[in-house]
Amino acid sequence: MLLAYLALAGRIFLTGYERIIFKQAGRSFGSEEAVFIIFLTGTVFLLPASIQETKGQHLAIKGMAELEKDGMEASLWLVGDVAAGGKKEYLEMLHRLVQDSDLNGHVQFLGWHEDMYGVMAAADVVMLCSATESFVLVLAEAMVLGKPCIGARIGGIPEVIENEKTGLLFDPGSLESLRGAMAGLAENRELRERYG
Repeated sequence: MLLAYLALAGRIFLTGYERIIFKQAGRSFGSEEAVFIIFLTGTVFLLPASIQETKGQHLAIKGMAELEKDGMEASLWLVGDVAAGGKKEYLEMLHRLVQDSDLNGHVQFLGWHEDMYGVMAAADVVMLCSATESFVLVLAEAMVLGKPCIGARIGGIPEVIENEKTGLLFDPGSLESLRGAMAGLAENRELRERYG
């Protein structure tokens, strides 16, 4: 069956009947009029934060590289843009890191999205890798949607994530600790459902 679609800036937007068909084959989010479809396999980790070094997107990408080395099927969605006055060099470095780690099919830079609830609903796990953070509303919102969360043991994150009950905490800045948390949820759907 041939379906018509409109590709905008590398993104596929579908309407009506096509949405129903494509939802069965891939992950989708968006309004009823426009749906963003991404075809991925495995566990989808979502990191929703402005693109800046203190938010730790580089650590999440390195965590994905570790999962890939271990043969685990997973993908990472980075949702957010460089903050006003922020460093675009960091975003460029993240793209190079994805390329150098051979993760082109596993890491998606989705930019900023108005429909954050839709994006979270399409993901399996919501994570934050921040080096500093106060109260984290996005994790509380993820929990309302029944999503397990991963976050560093810093600031207000441990007040939101109850370790091994609503998600997993990792040691700030520790790739080994983050990898363990990601692997635990990537490998175990039952655990994701229990924490969600």
